[in-house]
Amino acid sequence: MENHTVNVRDLDPGDRAVFERVIGRPLHENEQMMIQLVGADASTSPDGATAHMPEWSDVYNGLSDEEVAEFRQESGPESS
Repeated sequence: MENHTVNVRDLDPGDRAVFERVIGRPLHENEQMMIQLVGADASTSPDGATAHMPEWSDVYNGLSDEEVAEFRQESGPESS
């Protein structure tokens, strides 16, 4: 498993455009992307350890689409 942190402001315009297409929204200069690479079998990483996101990362779990939209709206533009 590999972890990478990418500062949006450090991306050249072409790379930034690719990430914006993948993510589906414009990126902001003050944002960072945290990218985690795991093996093709998402249940295990290359070293055999179980690969999973930490429990805290599933912040929308159990919320309806409407609740997520309301939360994101109330959180301001930085959460989009």
